[in-house]
Amino acid sequence: MDRILRRGAIVLLSAICMVALVLMSISMGQREAQVSAVSPQPMVTALPGYKVSVFARGTAAYFSPDSVEVDGKYVYGGYQNGAAVDGTDKKSSTIVQYTREGKIVRKYNVPGHCDGLRVDPKTHLIWATSNEDANARLTIINPTTGVITAYHVPAAPHGGGYEIWRS
Repeated sequence: MDRILRRGAIVLLSAICMVALVLMSISMGQREAQVSAVSPQPMVTALPGYKVSVFARGTAAYFSPDSVEVDGKYVYGGYQNGAAVDGTDKKSSTIVQYTREGKIVRKYNVPGHCDGLRVDPKTHLIWATSNEDANARLTIINPTTGVITAYHVPAAPHGGGYEIWRS
């Protein structure tokens, strides 16, 4: 039962972090869509006993948050930085390693439009997939050593890329 409660707490923490990153992105303005009209901020309501607050903020160097992953005492946030969804613009995404208090530990550059992020629970290696529309890539990050290994993935039979999903 404790294992189920801990897993539920981790899923809830991941969801709260994602909401905070999305809200942070909204508050910074949509860099990709130059919207001139002012739109109202969405209202987020927490369940009783919880509160919602900004966990971390992007910068001009890393923005457009997408994936969030929690591993032990660290939270990893993937920022797409306006990179093309098929990687053709040769831009990169940024994975930011945070403490659970929201302090930056380290930043990693990942080639392409990072749209999936997971941490292997046994090795604690970070798996980042990029370019969901074509030219798929897999990047493995070792947060202990800082070594980043990027892999080109063969073209998919469906013509698109891949994304890591959790059920």
